[in-house]
Amino acid sequence: MNSLLFFRHRLLAILSLVMLLISGCVDQDFDLPPAPEIDPAFKNTITITELANRFYKAGQITKITDTVSLSALVIGNDESGNLFKELVIQDATGGIRVQLNVTGLYNDYPVGKRVFVNCAGLYIGDFAGTLQLGGSIDASNNRLNRIDEGLLKKHIAKGTQEDGIKPKIVRIDQLTSADVNTLIQLENVQFSSNDVGKNYADAINRFAVNLNVEDCTGKTIILRTSGFADFATQTAKDGNGTITAIYNVFNTTPQLVIRDLSDIKFSGARCQKGGGTGEENLISIAAVRALFSGATTSAPDKSKIKGIVISDRAAGSTTGRNIIIQEPNGKGIVVRFTSNHSFNLGQELEIVISRAEISEFNGLLQLNNLELGSATVLSSGNMIQPKILSINEILADFENVESTLVRIDKANIVGNNTYGGATTVRDRTGEITMFTASTATFANQPVERAEVSITAIVSQGGNQQARQIAIRNLSDIVKTSDGGGNTGSPLLEVTFEDQQDFENVALRGWQNVSLKGEGTRKWLARAFGGNLFAQATAFRDEKPEMDTWLISPELNLTQVKTLEFESAAAFWTHNGLSVLFSENYDGTNVATATWTKIEAKLAGQNDPNYNWIPSGVITLPTGTKGYIAFRCEGNNTTNTTTYRLDNIKLK
Repeated sequence: MNSLLFFRHRLLAILSLVMLLISGCVDQDFDLPPAPEIDPAFKNTITITELANRFYKAGQITKITDTVSLSALVIGNDESGNLFKELVIQDATGGIRVQLNVTGLYNDYPVGKRVFVNCAGLYIGDFAGTLQLGGSIDASNNRLNRIDEGLLKKHIAKGTQEDGIKPKIVRIDQLTSADVNTLIQLENVQFSSNDVGKNYADAINRFAVNLNVEDCTGKTIILRTSGFADFATQTAKDGNGTITAIYNVFNTTPQLVIRDLSDIKFSGARCQKGGGTGEENLISIAAVRALFSGATTSAPDKSKIKGIVISDRAAGSTTGRNIIIQEPNGKGIVVRFTSNHSFNLGQELEIVISRAEISEFNGLLQLNNLELGSATVLSSGNMIQPKILSINEILADFENVESTLVRIDKANIVGNNTYGGATTVRDRTGEITMFTASTATFANQPVERAEVSITAIVSQGGNQQARQIAIRNLSDIVKTSDGGGNTGSPLLEVTFEDQQDFENVALRGWQNVSLKGEGTRKWLARAFGGNLFAQATAFRDEKPEMDTWLISPELNLTQVKTLEFESAAAFWTHNGLSVLFSENYDGTNVATATWTKIEAKLAGQNDPNYNWIPSGVITLPTGTKGYIAFRCEGNNTTNTTTYRLDNIKLK
């Protein structure tokens, strides 16, 4: 027993000595295999872009005669079956497809493998816009043939296995021809709701299928999958996330090609309906218009607008891709979509405009090339009340009223016998072009020759960028008279609804004047219960006396015959409100003009505080021209009655 143990100990010692001697003769550093030696034919490398610039001509196939080669990384192969007999390779300048009459390419050329392509003797061309290399030319079909398997080693050499190409992070609308055959990554994208749950391809009939991918602003792109892909029977998942893909084009259609399903990573919730992420800030249309200073610019990131459609798609008076929206009592703008829309007159829309183009077309400001999915319908049946303006007032303040709804009273239409094309509208102050598109349903209807009230959108267009108006439909033309009398709508109506609360009244064409000098009170715009009006009072005035006048534009008394308005009073201490008329006011010197008092029913001592009192219909003096003034006088001690004015109508 002891002798056996002794033998085992001696044997272990001998074996240990042998292993020690062996290890002393072996290099313990385990190096990676050296990079393969590359044949000199593959070493005269140029970039993919240089190769294309030197040899490629769009729509043609060219033989490469120079001894040049490419050094690039494989970004796509046939492993999943979504690519067939081709490698997609990319370098720092671009990508190209190499057509090979070989299957199982992924075994020797996995993604990330560096390859060297000896281009001498190969042919370069494109298939429907996608750059390719082939082995010969099929002259009868003007297309590339694949490189034969027997020539594989002559033209393709394997290099080292590397980390691979990092995809370029890009938006759908940023993809360009320079990105074709390269690896890109889209973020915050999803399959369209109509395509969620569909198979990636038709594996039974081996047909390719296009699925629609959209981003959070509604921009879309096709993801195309071969019927031979091993994931063809899998279904497109719901959710939102990233897609890594090879960018491709088929003629003018952009496409994505994924290598396998690991290229799609959806872990987030879908974008909200109408585009956007829910983080957009609501900005006014006025703020959008203010961004344009003469050169094309972009809307802010993460922004949206809200407004009511004032154009009429159903009547065909606006091109199918355009709508005009306006904020109530605010500004408007043209929104141009990438395709025909279905938004109707009176619908309130919320539109995501993040980074959208702000530009002019024939002088008309627009938000350009928005996807339909960027707009969400909030409600229907809304109405924008038109601003009642004369033609002169429209032209004098054109940029502010562009793309808004206006009403011109006591007008006549002259020129064409039908509405189609350009006609002329005249009122007592001037004339303006009215344009109706030939596609309008009423373009061939006869023009109304009687005196009319016209509701229209202020617009601009044509080669001369003409300032013009456009009616939506024939209900925008209302006959008010056969040429005389005093029927129909007011020629001039003031509701103060376009004023700003606690700001001095600033009506187009009107003057708000204090005869007590700078620093004394003028007529102030005020709001109560959703109604805006003008107010004047000397109560707690810093100045001892107040004498403020609200003076109308010059009136054509052959047209304007009557005056109506409403007044209200509160905390009565004195009769401080009067209505005056002058025919010799020069538009500047109030104190030197002759002013005659107009008898009218005014709010007074016995009326409840702030009760609106109608003036009744007041016949104006006869003559050719004149001015109306609403004067409020008071002081800060004893004459402190508060007076209000609203709904002034001149007919």
